Amino acid sequence: MDEATVNQYIRCQIAGMLGMAEAEIQDSDNLLGLGISSLQAVRLINSLRAYIGSLKGVADVEINPAVIFECQSILDLSRYVMKQLQ
Repeated sequence: MDEATVNQYIRCQIAGMLGMAEAEIQDSDNLLGLGISSLQAVRLINSLRAYIGSLKGVADVEINPAVIFECQSILDLSRYVMKQLQ
């Protein structure tokens, strides 16, 4: 698993939530600047929990929803996910 794959996963999830094409979203885009609502942020975190859990072979991984506010960009969030995979 590499960072580019995680970036694509996150972009895909966000694009689906916001009804945008994945190509419209850049890794440097500010997560909140994209217009993600608090409900969508929770859904994104839940999706990431399941995604990381499936990669680690566990049922669930704990991720505090506040990480959406701590990670400024998709790239920052990807790096956070990569750390969780270690």
